[in-house]
Amino acid sequence: MTVVAVPPPAQPLRWLGGPIDVRVEVDTGGGAGLETGLWDISRWGEALWGSVDPDWQDMTRYVIDVTIDRGAERWGQRFRVGTCTILVDNTSGIFTPGVDVPSSPFFREFRPGRRIRVVALPDPDDPDLKVPLFTGRLDASVDQFGEAAVAPVAVLHCLDPLAEFHASNPPEGAPTGVQLTSERVHAALDRIDWPEDLRDIQTGLHSVQSSTLADTTLEECARAADAEGGAFFASADGKAVFKARNWLSEDDRSVNVQGWIGFDEVPEGAQAAPVLDASGSWELARVVNDVGFARAGGTMQFAEDPASIQAYGRRSYRRTDFLNFSDGELASLA
Repeated sequence: MTVVAVPPPAQPLRWLGGPIDVRVEVDTGGGAGLETGLWDISRWGEALWGSVDPDWQDMTRYVIDVTIDRGAERWGQRFRVGTCTILVDNTSGIFTPGVDVPSSPFFREFRPGRRIRVVALPDPDDPDLKVPLFTGRLDASVDQFGEAAVAPVAVLHCLDPLAEFHASNPPEGAPTGVQLTSERVHAALDRIDWPEDLRDIQTGLHSVQSSTLADTTLEECARAADAEGGAFFASADGKAVFKARNWLSEDDRSVNVQGWIGFDEVPEGAQAAPVLDASGSWELARVVNDVGFARAGGTMQFAEDPASIQAYGRRSYRRTDFLNFSDGELASLA
């Protein structure tokens, strides 16, 4: 079957119903999901140049709806894999893998593995100013058809780089020796050749025991973040991010205002997103007042909050699998 692509009229998306345009873009460069070059019938090796120097092409004219879910469920938990679900008009068939579309605007077949990002344009007069909201790869594409096959659409399920780290588990290597937590993260990323310019790694304050890096890349990095009392996640622009112990109290992004929500008056030149809905939650499940942490081969370190125990009863949490090099670091984490 051959389908000719006819794009629908452009319909800019809007962030939270406000004045900020949202754009969805697909990478048509060397990192678009086809990182193996071909020479005649032979493979020309592996390449990741597109991840460093991508060629982003706007596909917003096909987009009907975008849903982004990133972050951690609550403070102290690991960051989960970020997801982005994009509903697109597939009347032309260009979002169905394997369909021959001679006039496809995306240079290559649109299939799982291609990189996609969502960006916001906060300044209508400066279209080159883009604030990333999500960067990842297309994991699955699901065709959907309405009654009598009218208005076919496709649902694009995208995952951020944490999914790649979870799927990467090279053979174990020589023992690393004792390392700073940040050095451990670099070591885990090095063994999968993750690009240097797609890393944002703060220098750790804690040390971890020697490892052969036998776990997945995600697990190695997440356990280093656990030992640090920091965090490991993928940023909105697709970088591997490691935060040291004090990031929530010292980082500029943590302590300075990043955006205005629901204010009638904001600083000159700033824009405020309207509040559509708000809710609060108070949960006893979040209360922990009796903590015990231990490392492999170490002694359990305890910490208690007597006032909290008196108010809420004793609510304990124990963990004995930390990789820290010293018990003193565990006492600090507890």
